[in-house]
Amino acid sequence: MAKSVPGLQSIEYMWEELEQRLKEVRASNDNQKFAQLEAAWKSIPMTVVQTLLDSMPRRCQAVIDAKAYPTKYQINFYSYLPFVFGLR
Repeated sequence: MAKSVPGLQSIEYMWEELEQRLKEVRASNDNQKFAQLEAAWKSIPMTVVQTLLDSMPRRCQAVIDAKAYPTKYQINFYSYLPFVFGLR
């Protein structure tokens, strides 16, 4: 269910975190890009992950209250496509 309900897709927030950490990083090849992505992922503090997990009850309630319509927790996934495919 979470994959189809706006506001409950926790991975979107992790993409945002990665994007911020890789904003100024440029890679010259795929191996370098992967190494930078892996380092950025590992550098995300567990407090970020825990905060995200702790927010899930509030997110669920917001989705219930909004009758599954978008909530303030929704992130536009399409804004990350250029980042994911290296177009930025």
